[in-house]
Amino acid sequence: MTLPSNKRAPRESINDGVRMGLIFAGFFSLIAAIQLVVAVIGPGTFGLAAKAWGISTMFYLAAGTLGGAIYGALTPLRDRYFGKVLTAYIILYLVYGGGSVAVLPLFMKDVPPLSLLLKVWAVICLVLAPLYAWRLSD
Repeated sequence: MTLPSNKRAPRESINDGVRMGLIFAGFFSLIAAIQLVVAVIGPGTFGLAAKAWGISTMFYLAAGTLGGAIYGALTPLRDRYFGKVLTAYIILYLVYGGGSVAVLPLFMKDVPPLSLLLKVWAVICLVLAPLYAWRLSD
């Protein structure tokens, strides 16, 4: 499997992006499963760890699918710097903003309002996206 090329049909690029996203999701779900085993062996409770793993895995699968589809759909725009930054911003926001909403309540009793979390990540991603686009330039 290769990264979606800018010269491919949009449907092919989206399918390749989704496949790539699901591979990332599987990798991160494996990490979460290892953390679950460590929690069970340690003093943690299995039920809470299993719930965290389930929610994390569902998030990774959804974000991997959606992020991969977005990555593939935006392939034609990545010929220009703006397209690279836009792609990076959307995927970063999906992963970090969405991840905060999905996973943070599992680890904190007093979670900040979700709207505040999403606004903070929107600003942070504005800073990160150009860095990612620059760093990952062809």
